[in-house]
Amino acid sequence: MRKAVFIFSICFFIVCSSCQKEYDCVCTNVSTGEKIYRDKVKTTKLGKKGFEKSCKSNNDTIRELKDCRIE
Repeated sequence: MRKAVFIFSICFFIVCSSCQKEYDCVCTNVSTGEKIYRDKVKTTKLGKKGFEKSCKSNNDTIRELKDCRIE
């Protein structure tokens, strides 16, 4: 039984780690028009949704930034 749990744990870890991608929060500076990289995170699709909300909240909290999005 322990061996089965151990093998399952290893397989689960491999599957979960391979599904992760790196996402960047990119915003545009209002005064210069240049792209600014705010944050970088490595997460799954489920975590991407939360990171996307966090990234878009930069539009409301920081006046110098607009069009914040995930790339």
